[in-house]
Amino acid sequence: MVDRLDKSAWAPLISTANMLTTVIAQLATANQETELEECLQAMVEVAAEEPNFFKVQLSQQLEPAKTLALLAKKKDIEEGIRMLALEWLTTYLEKRHSFLSKNIPQFANLALECCMAFMLEVDDSEDDLKEWAGRMDDEEGEEDADTLFRTGEQSIDRIVEAVTIEPLAQTLFQLVASFANQESWQAKHAALSAVKQTVEYVEEHSHIDEMAKLLIAHVDHAHPRVRYAALHAIGQLGNDQAPYFQETYHRQIMPLLLKKMSDPVDRVASMAMSGFVSYGEELDKTLMLSYAQEFMQHLVQRLQSTRHRMIQEEAITSIAVIAGVIEKDFALYYDGIMPLLKQFVMSATDEKQNPCEENRSNACLCLVSLWARRSSCLTQGRPLEPC
Repeated sequence: MVDRLDKSAWAPLISTANMLTTVIAQLATANQETELEECLQAMVEVAAEEPNFFKVQLSQQLEPAKTLALLAKKKDIEEGIRMLALEWLTTYLEKRHSFLSKNIPQFANLALECCMAFMLEVDDSEDDLKEWAGRMDDEEGEEDADTLFRTGEQSIDRIVEAVTIEPLAQTLFQLVASFANQESWQAKHAALSAVKQTVEYVEEHSHIDEMAKLLIAHVDHAHPRVRYAALHAIGQLGNDQAPYFQETYHRQIMPLLLKKMSDPVDRVASMAMSGFVSYGEELDKTLMLSYAQEFMQHLVQRLQSTRHRMIQEEAITSIAVIAGVIEKDFALYYDGIMPLLKQFVMSATDEKQNPCEENRSNACLCLVSLWARRSSCLTQGRPLEPC
């Protein structure tokens, strides 16, 4: 009713908000999940359309936020119910972030804690890890895995975007540090993922430094999903905090990326290359020149030795990034790399191994780009056939 009526019509119902919270708690205790889900869905709709309906109750008792935060963290109920509870917290923050930041700052803290709790929810069996390692990052169905984790990721991003980093920084960094210091790999994975999701909103260099040091410390973690998360977040920092991150940390980051391109888990190795693409695109030419030879040797070796599609694609893209940054100085590598790239495109015929159209396109774009640079800086050379 509230989301369909004028305020003058629904205002008298505000006094029933406390009763609604009691009903939610009773339904949860009685395990009446169907009715509970219906109530939560209605509450989310009201939060989106008429968030002021909950304003008085929140100001007086921090309800229904406290009850819904407990519900979101409750592991013995249906996932959809937990997700709706977090969705109410996230939606309300998006709609009334100024009011909450000024009058009820603890609301955002509750929501962030719920997000981090969701981000602990990753599959932990050997079979699950094997399945994760075998999936490609762009593979259909990837978004369906670890549903609660992904919901937590999305919500923490939405919350920090809506509220801004300044009022949340202390709580956020405390949570990240607390999770990173726990023994379980899931907690460390959650901390690194929170960094990845929020780094674009960070402004202070001291906070960027904290994030960078945390990521560097976990690149060699024993669990592949932690290594993957650290490398993924490094790439995100490379995108969002350039050129500071590149100028300040290239001596640490570039050797780490090179090393992890040979990670024993192919999915982690391909993420190291993806991280290099993001980091390297914004690297100064002079700096890239100092690293180019070693990276080129390694990327060519990986391209020649692997049948893993994502490693092949990311290796080709990484070579294109080096070419784009060092420009005419790439002539040193041109004659050695072009036959290999051309052979790769022409031999990409086994759909299970290499050539989805994106793979072909990436390789062709790389070839065209490199040929254009070759033509502009050398006086001899034969044009390549079209891809």
